[in-house]
Amino acid sequence: MSRLRILVVHNRYQLPGGEDAVVDAEIELLRRYGHPVEAYVRDNRELGGMNALNAFAQTLW
Repeated sequence: MSRLRILVVHNRYQLPGGEDAVVDAEIELLRRYGHPVEAYVRDNRELGGMNALNAFAQTLW
């Protein structure tokens, strides 16, 4: 099987949950099978100090 170059994009929740655990497990599994994985991960806690208007302006649509 050929190796795939994989980009995983994920936004973590302020309170860790099942989706965060699944993303971490998938990245580990893919790497274990020899696929190079680049993870781009952001965190909702980054919004903690922003007011609503600034948060809206900084959001990718």
